[in-house]
Amino acid sequence: MEFTKLVAELFAVDPASVRDTDTPAMLPGWTSLKHMELVATLEEAYAVRFSVAEIKSFTSVGNIRAVLEKKGVRAVLDGEEMPS
Repeated sequence: MEFTKLVAELFAVDPASVRDTDTPAMLPGWTSLKHMELVATLEEAYAVRFSVAEIKSFTSVGNIRAVLEKKGVRAVLDGEEMPS
């Protein structure tokens, strides 16, 4: 699933409203529990693992996107589906 759609689905918002500048204070429902659900969802969806430091850096949608890019998840971030 494309990153923005995944974030939007998890936080029950319109994908068109998700911005890289969005923080937990800006997205309804982004609690500490939802944060860990987001981590688990991303790890499963993109077959990656995050370090504690990376998880702590997830202070905005853009920061999460940057970590995923460093892990080579670029195609999904650009709106393409992951190959099966």
